[in-house]
Amino acid sequence: MLAPGVEIVNPSGDLTLGLANINGSTSSEARSTADWDLSSFRYGSMSAPGVLTMRASGDLVFNNTLSDGFDAVQTGFLLTATEAGNSSMWLATLSTIKDSLPVNTQSWSYRLTAGADTAASDFRAVRPEDELGGKGSVLVGELYPAVPNGNTSGTSAALGLNGLTSNTIRISTNSTDRGNRFEVIRTGTGSISVNAGRDIQLRNQFSTIYT
Repeated sequence: MLAPGVEIVNPSGDLTLGLANINGSTSSEARSTADWDLSSFRYGSMSAPGVLTMRASGDLVFNNTLSDGFDAVQTGFLLTATEAGNSSMWLATLSTIKDSLPVNTQSWSYRLTAGADTAASDFRAVRPEDELGGKGSVLVGELYPAVPNGNTSGTSAALGLNGLTSNTIRISTNSTDRGNRFEVIRTGTGSISVNAGRDIQLRNQFSTIYT
C-alpha cells in the first residue's frame, strides 16, 4: 500500500519545532511560533492523510504542538493562558467527519526518531549511545523553573516539575506573560512511533503523546 508522506531529516544535529519561551521571555518571535496542525493536508480524491517522518541525529525538540484532525477550542471557552496565545490543542476534540471523507476518516501517522542513524533505511534505527555525545533524546514540552517557591507572578512563578495542584493551576489560569506551554504530540486514528537513542522526556505537567 502506498501512502503520501513527508520526511524531515537532520543528519548532523537537532530538529526543533517552535522556539523555547525560556523563563517567561517576552520575545515576539518566541511567542509567535505556531503549532503544526496537519488537518488541512490531505491528498487525492479521497483526501488521504500522510505519514510524517522526523529523524535527527541529535535531539527532537517539541516546543509547540504537533497535531492532526482536531478542532481548536473556540474563544470564550478557553483558559486565560490559552486565550493569551498558547496552544489549545490539548483540549481540542476530534473533528467531525467531513463530507469530503465519506469513507476515509484516517489521520496522519508520525514516525519520530532522535539519535537517528540517518544512513539506515529503517526509520527506527538509532546510533550507539557512545556516539551520541549526550544527544539523542525526544523532548516534548518546555522545561519551566523548578519549585517550590513563594512567587505567584513573573518569571519565577510557581511552575515546575513536581505536579503540585497549585503549580498546575498557575500554569493554566494566569500565565499571560508566558508563551506556549500545552505541548502535545497527538493524532486521531493514525499511529505514533517514537524512538530515541537516549531518553523520551515529557518536560512539564501538560506534555503528552497520545492517539
